[in-house]
Amino acid sequence: MEKRHENLEWLISLIKNNDGIDEGRLAAKFSAETGLRLETVREYVQTLLMSGTIYRRGGKLYVKGS
Repeated sequence: MEKRHENLEWLISLIKNNDGIDEGRLAAKFSAETGLRLETVREYVQTLLMSGTIYRRGGKLYVKGS
């Protein structure tokens, strides 16, 4: 559970540092950096979208409030 939380925080940071990053590019990059499967990264993105931490506009991801 702690590792999942760390991965979510890292993912938020990656989105914030690349504001307006393409979702597919983000998933591929995060998967390569962490060794997680693409499906797992997509689930993390869905979790963050559902929590309202990030949002999608025009196929790109942004962190709310940044």
